[in-house]
Amino acid sequence: MDYSKLDAVEGLDYNKSLKALSGLKPLYEKVLKLFVNSFSENVDKLNNAVDGEPFTIEIHSFKSSLRNIGLFDLGDIAQEIEIHSKQNDYDYCKQETPKLISSTKAVIEKIQEAF
Repeated sequence: MDYSKLDAVEGLDYNKSLKALSGLKPLYEKVLKLFVNSFSENVDKLNNAVDGEPFTIEIHSFKSSLRNIGLFDLGDIAQEIEIHSKQNDYDYCKQETPKLISSTKAVIEKIQEAF
């Protein structure tokens, strides 16, 4: 893992995530690779969940994963979507989720350069 390349990824605060993992870089790398490798699957789950409780569960999970790897700003966006889903505001969710996915995909492409 090339941490100098991770330093260059805008919006990624891996140091904060490392602190939560007691500084264990191998564990962080494992979590990061798992998120990157499962991104397409997670997007499919979000897209297939559509409305209601299934969507709320999936966006909550996605939010947590973003924060686990250090993408806190994207995690905040996911949290806002989650709040709207709990209020049954699925128009907002359908409008904002594709933007979140697109932003996350762009960051993942930069993260992959560090592998």
